[in-house]
Amino acid sequence: TINVSLLNDCDDAVTSLDWINITYINEATTNDYACDVITNFGDGNYSCEFNTTDPVTIPAKWYYVKVNSSKGYYNYNETTLQHAFWIETWPTITEPVLVQSDDWGWGETFNFSVDVTDEDGDTLTVELWDNSTEPGSSEGWERIDFKDDVSGINTPVLFQYNSYTCANKGQRWYKINVTDGVRVAETQIYGFTLIDDDIIFEPLLGFNESLMRPGTNTTTLKVKIKDNDSNSYIGGGYTGWFWITTDGSNYWKSPNKVTGSGPESSNLSLDFDPNCSNPRFEVMPQKWKAEFNQDCWKPTNSSEYSLNITSDPLISLYTESLGVTERSGVDDVFLRANITDDCGGVPSLTVHFRASQGSTNKNLCSPVNDEGTGYYNCTYPPSEHQFWAL
Repeated sequence: TINVSLLNDCDDAVTSLDWINITYINEATTNDYACDVITNFGDGNYSCEFNTTDPVTIPAKWYYVKVNSSKGYYNYNETTLQHAFWIETWPTITEPVLVQSDDWGWGETFNFSVDVTDEDGDTLTVELWDNSTEPGSSEGWERIDFKDDVSGINTPVLFQYNSYTCANKGQRWYKINVTDGVRVAETQIYGFTLIDDDIIFEPLLGFNESLMRPGTNTTTLKVKIKDNDSNSYIGGGYTGWFWITTDGSNYWKSPNKVTGSGPESSNLSLDFDPNCSNPRFEVMPQKWKAEFNQDCWKPTNSSEYSLNITSDPLISLYTESLGVTERSGVDDVFLRANITDDCGGVPSLTVHFRASQGSTNKNLCSPVNDEGTGYYNCTYPPSEHQFWAL
């Protein structure tokens, strides 16, 4: 309501007019608005009432009022009152947008964003709230972040929150509110679910190594385990395992190993010495990998890394037909040999038997039979040796 008192130069009330205009002007925008209906109370007082949102919404902040009027036998007059009144507004807030950095692992960074407005220029406080209870509950809400220096129209506000822990896994609820210190506007309540984090392995030792099986020849297999969502190492005291092939394809699983602390923090390691039993590691290129499967993280295997196991040269020992006399063109000539390494007999080899006489090599004996325990045999039939010199 704008009230105006009209007096003449004798300070008498002017109770009637030919016409009167009351206009209010926004000091920031200079937009002006005229009173449609002006009431004359008959005692020199005039007033008009208006709504700040109907028929149009008028801007907030300071207004000045300008009054001019006319009456017969009176000079025209116009009066302006600066800072006549102030229009206050409630802060407003848009519904929020939540963007996760990957797949909702608890260690990720979560981006909560809204736009806020306060037309009267108040400094606003915007607050991010979190809860693990049902969305309709008024209990359990915790303010997890805030900004207290926000102002303007459609001002974007971004909360980058990365302080959830494994204990916060499961259903979460959030809302955002804005206040000018007196009035509060709030978003609806929204939910999301936190899951286990992803990990990665950083190989440190034992890849592309070559080691001898005979005797004691230990090499260390070591990886460092990192939480890929929080970009931090997991620390000490967590259990993992190593898997190493015994024959190039079938894996042996190590006993439980625990990540270290101090200088070895987050490191999982195994001192590996290949042997001949429990299990037997064959002499050949082998593979190994690490496994990690603990609460708070997804079960994960590392990449496969190469490891080459070597041994001393093979030992071949003939066990049949040494010093034996056979009849040319009549008897079979049976040849048998045992091939061993540091673990004993070696099966599945490619073996050749060949007879020689002086400096003359005879045809290879075929086929060669693998007895499966490191023994191999082959037989020259009479038709093969009947023309050999005696």
